[in-house]
Amino acid sequence: MRKYFKALLLVSFMLIINQFLVAQTKDNFFEKQVVVADVNFDNIKDVIQIYQDTINPKAVYRLEISLAEIDSVGKYEIVSTEKAIKPDFPDAETIDDRFWSGEMFDRVEVENGILLIRFNFMRGYYVHKYKFKDNSFELIYVKRVTGSPDYLEEIDYDLLSGERKTKIQEGSKKPVISKVIHKISPLPKLGEFIPFENKHY
Repeated sequence: MRKYFKALLLVSFMLIINQFLVAQTKDNFFEKQVVVADVNFDNIKDVIQIYQDTINPKAVYRLEISLAEIDSVGKYEIVSTEKAIKPDFPDAETIDDRFWSGEMFDRVEVENGILLIRFNFMRGYYVHKYKFKDNSFELIYVKRVTGSPDYLEEIDYDLLSGERKTKIQEGSKKPVISKVIHKISPLPKLGEFIPFENKHY
C-alpha cells in the first residue's frame, strides 16, 4: 500500500511538472489564455495565444496569432507582439518596484471574426477591436470609459468612419455629447503601437 501511495505521488508530481513545462515557452513566457476562433473569415478556426513573462519586473505580455489551414491544425504564425497588451507594471525596474498603475489586461475575445482586446481600469475599461485585412489586423474601433464616483467619460471611436463621439456625465447633470471626425489613414495595425501612447487609441 505504501509503495502504491509513493508511486501515485511520483506520477502526480511528474504530471504537474509536465504541465508546467508545456505551459512555458522560450524566455520565461507562460500561457495565460488561448482562444480558438475564425479571425480571417475563411470558416476555419485559428489560434490566439496570450503569454506573460512573470519573471520580468514589468510582467510583459506576448500576443501570438496563428492562422490555421484545418481547424487549429497546420497553423502558421502571422502575429507575435509584445506591444498590443500593456504590461501589468510598466514602470517597474525590479520585482520590488512593482506598483499597479490602475490598468490591467482583462481578456481577448473574437466576435463575428472581429478580434477584441479588453483592459480594465480601477474605474472603467477600454476595448480595441481589430479586423483582419491584407494579412494583418487593422484597428477599427476603440471604446474607452473612465470616471470617478461623480464623473463619467465615455469615448466611442469608429476608425472606419472617423467619427469620435465623447459623452461626459457629471453628477446628475444632463450628459454632454460631442462628435468630431478624425480620419486616420492607413489604419493602425496590431503590434505597431502601444495602447493609448497617443490621445486617440
